[in-house]
Amino acid sequence: MKLLSVLGLNLCLSLILAQKFLHFICRILNYTQNSCEKVFCLPWQRCVGGSCMCKIPYQCPRNGTSVCSTDKKTFQNYCQLKSLECQRNRGKFMNRGNCNPQDSFHLSLASGNTSSEGIVEAEINHGQKIFYCGRGWGMKEANVACRNLGFPEGADSTELVEPDGVSRTLECLSANCRGTETSLAECAVIRLVPRNEKLAKVVCHEHHRVCSPGEFFCVNGKCIPSEKTCNGIDDCGDLSDEVCCRACRAGSFHCKSDVCIPKEYLCNNEIDCLTGEDESQQLCKHRLCGYLWLDSERKKIKMLLPQLHCGVANSRVSRRKRIVGGINAQMVRLLKFIETAGLSFLACYLFIFFTII
Repeated sequence: MKLLSVLGLNLCLSLILAQKFLHFICRILNYTQNSCEKVFCLPWQRCVGGSCMCKIPYQCPRNGTSVCSTDKKTFQNYCQLKSLECQRNRGKFMNRGNCNPQDSFHLSLASGNTSSEGIVEAEINHGQKIFYCGRGWGMKEANVACRNLGFPEGADSTELVEPDGVSRTLECLSANCRGTETSLAECAVIRLVPRNEKLAKVVCHEHHRVCSPGEFFCVNGKCIPSEKTCNGIDDCGDLSDEVCCRACRAGSFHCKSDVCIPKEYLCNNEIDCLTGEDESQQLCKHRLCGYLWLDSERKKIKMLLPQLHCGVANSRVSRRKRIVGGINAQMVRLLKFIETAGLSFLACYLFIFFTII
């Protein structure tokens, strides 16, 4: 009986160590939003060797609505513009349709102590500057705003503040971003009459520092509070705080690939988890409507991608989402099997308890 207890205890310890080892391996592999072993690549990217790489524009679908970039170039569709921006890091999205001389979009920060913080405001088509409302504003929008302003790591923090006499118009803009955009012009936007509406303020990430013991070290060099990891919110700005999660906080959804996604992404007619459990028939009895035009355009491009050939062999550019770079894939599969096997920790302890009795 004692021998059985020892064997059971060893099995439990092995399971615990396997879980910890998998989590450790995940962390040292520095997974981010560009790791296609964890998440889907964006429609203007392709998965190569476990990483999302930029496509060239001709690999995008030909159909779609024309769009205009900030360098006044008209593209056949959104995917082509984004693939070129991905390669050259210039010419961001400005507006839908062909370019016109009077079209413009300029983002800035007001009432801040430094150039990297302030209330977010936009000047559209050379008109009067208008602030972004606090309604619907969060870290997704803050990260996009900071990228738009030239801070590639996104935002350190965001908050909602009272106008305090700074409001220039009777309106403000409400943005709804996905978080992967590089310009607030890409996000769904509506105009609101503010009345008592708070305004969106951001502090963009400017300098790296040494993280304290109670902080999480993001792959891009940012430090965030540990309690902000695995909550479905991309606080790091590169998603590294959401891709090695054994469980999820704050009501976010846990994918089988150990990625936490926002609960708003469930049953939205788009697969976000690699194995599609966020859109399962059991979970999604009542499906929700999609977002506005650009989000629908991105989904349409994503849907068309499996049909593309464009002179590139599919076997060379297909998504390889199960190969772990630098680690023996068979070993990882074995460890994953151990982790998810029917012998849970509770079963182990019950086994030990009953063998002792």
